Amino acid sequence: MASKATKLQDRLIGDTEASLTQDRNVAIDAPTGSGKSRIFSKVAENGVKAGERSIILTGRKKLARDALKNIKKWSKNEITTSLGVEGKFDQSGQVVSTTVQTANRNIDDLQKYDRVIIDEAHHALEGNDDYTRLINQIKKNNPQAKFVFASATYPDGMQGMVEEAQKADKHVITFEEAIAAKLIDLPKTVTPNERLKNGNTIAELVADHQTKGHGSDAEGVGSAVRKNLPENWNETLAWQYSKHFSETQTISFFDTVKEAEAFAKEVREFGIEVQTVHSGRKASENDKAFDDFESGKIKGLVSVDMISEGYDVDARGLFLAKLTTSAKEYRQIVGRGARSFGEDKSGKTLLVDMGSSTHMHGEISAQASINNIAKNIESTSRATMDLSPESKEASSIWKQVEGGKAYAAPIDNTIVYAIPSDNGYIAMQSLKDRKGSRIQLLSIEGERKGRPSKASFCSWAEKAIQASEKSLARLMSKEGGIDALIAADWQKNATSIQRSVEMMTQPMMAPPAMGMAR
Repeated sequence: MASKATKLQDRLIGDTEASLTQDRNVAIDAPTGSGKSRIFSKVAENGVKAGERSIILTGRKKLARDALKNIKKWSKNEITTSLGVEGKFDQSGQVVSTTVQTANRNIDDLQKYDRVIIDEAHHALEGNDDYTRLINQIKKNNPQAKFVFASATYPDGMQGMVEEAQKADKHVITFEEAIAAKLIDLPKTVTPNERLKNGNTIAELVADHQTKGHGSDAEGVGSAVRKNLPENWNETLAWQYSKHFSETQTISFFDTVKEAEAFAKEVREFGIEVQTVHSGRKASENDKAFDDFESGKIKGLVSVDMISEGYDVDARGLFLAKLTTSAKEYRQIVGRGARSFGEDKSGKTLLVDMGSSTHMHGEISAQASINNIAKNIESTSRATMDLSPESKEASSIWKQVEGGKAYAAPIDNTIVYAIPSDNGYIAMQSLKDRKGSRIQLLSIEGERKGRPSKASFCSWAEKAIQASEKSLARLMSKEGGIDALIAADWQKNATSIQRSVEMMTQPMMAPPAMGMAR
């Protein structure tokens, strides 16, 4: 009997094949760790069975090699494969795996392919010549070629992606589905409160940065933190690492080679064997470090931009020292440890974030929940999500107040209240000004103020929740989370809200009779 994980992947494989049969391109949107390697392998295998040739395009040599290993692992049929890396562009196989860079260097010799699988496809942007030139050449060689894009971190609304991806059928595995199927298990997050030179913690510095209107400016936050790092910061990092990961296979992430090497040296002083992997080392040295880590000869890899994408390993420890991580990069990094260990309760990955990412973007579990809710998934394989206050899908945002008679959510830097009525909602929001907190009826374009229909309110809420995605994730990560914020606001404004509801639900009084008294 097929597992839940296999059934979930099979659904996506079936959806992909259905689109390809209809001469449609495909964009696979699935969390890191949800089994894209198996999906790729089956799509390529199905192509071979149909008499078609496939090419798999990756961003790195190791990923190109891994793709062929996965073909052999997952394919039930005999398939000839060939590899194009390190100056050799072998196109003899039914399935060819190569890097985008190698394919571009040999673009004039590029053969005809029917299926084109592009991994980490969020890099396939309209302004990225490496991808656009290659896609154009593939289409020139075979106008009927079909593209299968795959990523866990597409831009919102696929903005900036190549046209082939923007117009593709989108097939999705959500975080909730992947977790339920035991494909992934999101890490437990720890953020040590180490003090900086100015006396603040990184959490306090990030909060101050955001209060001043800088939002999630990763570069600005990173610069502010870096200016305040104490002289013994490397020793502090190494001590925290030894405290949490002395016996755990762990991957560490740094911004620069200098920082990574200095950290690795300090960790070895604790008797823990780790190796650095970065572009400053020879390919053979990096490959050996990867092999030693996977075999257990060493306990840790210290990476500078070598592992955040595509590297599959059962690492139960993640040590994040990057100070300038974007939300998308953060999710990719966490995905290196988002693996399910089945019934092994001790197998949950631990993430220790010594940088600013968690404080800026919220814990990954909160991000996953909001990402699931906020995305109105337009997919040929899924229906639109229900974001109404009463729905289970939005229950982590909409909270019941007044004994369940009303709902509240922290949307667009305020608290929005929705009270179900006959044909929709009575809707209002909590605002703050110089006079303090006050309640105002919510205006939605095209609707009576404070009395929107259910359809109009839900449509407005969907867009508002999407726009508030980052702030909601941060709120959910804080102590007390959304519940505490709503409870505090309700305590201040309950009387005003109840009074407004009473006024709006009172029957209209008949106008006084007009006429002359006799």
